[in-house]
Amino acid sequence: AVGVSTYYVCDSREDEADAIVKSALAPILNRHVKEGKLGSWSWLQHRMGGKYRRTLVLDVADHKSAMKVWGLVGSAIDKEQPEMFARFGEICDSHSDYVWDLGTGK
Repeated sequence: AVGVSTYYVCDSREDEADAIVKSALAPILNRHVKEGKLGSWSWLQHRMGGKYRRTLVLDVADHKSAMKVWGLVGSAIDKEQPEMFARFGEICDSHSDYVWDLGTGK
């Protein structure tokens, strides 16, 4: 199993970013979960200090699936919600991505 974590640096409009995730990104991610392309996903908040205040976590089967799902989600965003994600990018304008091996003990 593989986890993909994207840590976002957002400005003071974090609540608006949360609303965009809920209204525009969640339906896309939930569709991929329902289709079996994505195991699960989470949108997390870090409330005390630090520059990374929001995190998107995706759980997938393996590294190849992680990259494939990330591409599918990106394509869906571009096709279905480009204005919402342009706005999201204004609010959360920097991020760091990580891919984690889960449950392997490595």
